[in-house]
Amino acid sequence: MEEKSRRSGKFNVIDIIILLILVVGVAFVATKFLGNRGINQGAGTKIEYTVLVRGVNPDVCDTIMAYKDDNVQLMADAAPVDGYVTDISYAPHINYGEDAAGNAVVSVEEGENARVDMTFTIQATVASVVNNKVGTQEVRIGKSHIVKTSVFELEGYQTVTKTCKVVE
Repeated sequence: MEEKSRRSGKFNVIDIIILLILVVGVAFVATKFLGNRGINQGAGTKIEYTVLVRGVNPDVCDTIMAYKDDNVQLMADAAPVDGYVTDISYAPHINYGEDAAGNAVVSVEEGENARVDMTFTIQATVASVVNNKVGTQEVRIGKSHIVKTSVFELEGYQTVTKTCKVVE
């Protein structure tokens, strides 16, 4: 009977199952290769977020602060990304710890070689606000984030204030 249906051009249940598996497989492969390029494609959405880098050497801070007003472009995989460091600030580094009795101790580093905490404000255009990918990194509160430019590279954490604010 199955041979009769094959010869007459009709589909049976097994043919339909195989066809569905093929369609799902092709869709899966297409999604892996194309990613989320179809979501919010076009001009993109501009976001702004901040990255806190704790315990930066003061000499490194001084060198980076020379680029404060330059809107330095971000990089990923040795290529420029549609994102810029729009502001850089720093404050004395704060150490958090415990004393011998287990009480919380907070101290500010002081002196000529005291480390600093730097905050980078970044504006970038993302293709999809679903994953907020800037280059190869997703922007998420509390997730580590590398601020990489052609001039400097530091790793910090995205802070809660202004994180992922849609600018446009």
